[in-house]
Amino acid sequence: MLMQITYLFLLLAFILDSIVADPYCLPHPVRWIGMLISFLDNKLCRPEKDSKNLQRAKGLLLCFLVIFISSLVTFSLLFLAYKINFILYALLQIVIMCYCLAARGLQKESKKVYVELKKGNIVGARKALSFIVGRDTENLSQEQIVKATIETVAENASDGVSSPLFFMALFGGVGGIFFKAASTMDSMIGYKNDRYKYFGTVAARLDDVLNFIPARLCAVSMILLSPFWGLDFFNAVKVFFADRNKSPSPNAGQVESVAAGALGLRLNGPAFYQGKLEEKPYLGIQKRETQIEDILAMNRLMYASNILILLLLTALQVLLGQPLQGLFLWLQNLLA
Repeated sequence: MLMQITYLFLLLAFILDSIVADPYCLPHPVRWIGMLISFLDNKLCRPEKDSKNLQRAKGLLLCFLVIFISSLVTFSLLFLAYKINFILYALLQIVIMCYCLAARGLQKESKKVYVELKKGNIVGARKALSFIVGRDTENLSQEQIVKATIETVAENASDGVSSPLFFMALFGGVGGIFFKAASTMDSMIGYKNDRYKYFGTVAARLDDVLNFIPARLCAVSMILLSPFWGLDFFNAVKVFFADRNKSPSPNAGQVESVAAGALGLRLNGPAFYQGKLEEKPYLGIQKRETQIEDILAMNRLMYASNILILLLLTALQVLLGQPLQGLFLWLQNLLA
């Protein structure tokens, strides 16, 4: 019975996230994970002293410790709650799962950019955009702001929603925290700069591996749903197959190419990061003028595609007639 209602927990978590997102007044597990990563980073990362191989080894150690500690703490809390009271366990599962999802937060933050652009406040739009992208935003035009917002919504449709859904369908709240730990490490140390070029290698590759299936699942879902939102289905398919592997990221390009094709825009291209120009290939062909409302269209597609993924995961569990989060519950029963 417990295994069959895991998807009810996930559904309720998705609904809860859609209503409240991440309350700023409450502590977020990702912040704690980030603090752990920062602590270990300061202790282990010594690019000026360590060889390339030693840096990679220390990066591997950091990844292991962060994932092990984060997953163990989550499992222990859920196990303790289950032993105390099932309702407490259910509530804790739902809350943890909700924290691992970013659909509403992504929509809310990108909507701030949209609102500022609608008011004609390009300076405010640049500032709002700076909170959700890594590139320099102070000199971006309105068109560049809109496209950068679309790109981050598209990429995080997978990284921030589809991937957590996928791993929580497999392993419940523990799976969600496991993925968020890996994703947070990539966002903090998975860079090719002087400090993290070798130390962050494992974190970056792990994130690529974990996002591989969810990114493609998200891309296909976006393609299938694009005509229902008045978007270009055939161009989405065309750009997906033509440009999805052009991006430096093996996963971001999957969803960004679909977004470019469905909206009829040319996305990505060169951008400045911390004052340095980074050359990135363009995705898609500009078939029309970029509109501020394209931000809203991308958010609708992001939400719809992940609802479809949630339904598909639920249907898969029903069709299989067996638990998909067996590892977690096997451990739970083992320790009971």
